[in-house]
Amino acid sequence: MMNVKTRIALLTLASLILAAFPATAAIAEDAPPGAAPAPAPKPAGKPALDKGMTAEAVIALIGKPQDVRPMTVAEGKAEVWTYRRLIDEQIRQNAASVAMIPIYMGPGMGGHMGTTPDPEFHLEHVKTYQVTTLLMFGGKLVLARQWREQSRSFEQ
Repeated sequence: MMNVKTRIALLTLASLILAAFPATAAIAEDAPPGAAPAPAPKPAGKPALDKGMTAEAVIALIGKPQDVRPMTVAEGKAEVWTYRRLIDEQIRQNAASVAMIPIYMGPGMGGHMGTTPDPEFHLEHVKTYQVTTLLMFGGKLVLARQWREQSRSFEQ
């Protein structure tokens, strides 16, 4: 059982680390004292992280993190583990600009030169990633956050 100072330090650390990430919690919170904990529904076939899991159990379940940021805190060893998984990739054709090109307006239109718009298309590559960060303290999972990020690039 953690003492009050350690628990406050962990909560402060977790809120500072994860305040910048717009996300929803991926693990359940502690139940109030005296209440029977309700089992969380787990989708069939998908790995689920639980608060208190050891680092080895997390790695066995979802693999090694792509990034580990160690943190120095007085209460012990803390790390933020980051996972990025590509979940969608699309290529879109976008009209990037419009060029006015000259055209001949035939005899029925008076037989003179005019212009018409001609869109110039570029390919846009959009990748959507699922990003998961885990706060590990003392070798155990304390908090998890998950959100989506997109990267976009254009071809001429």
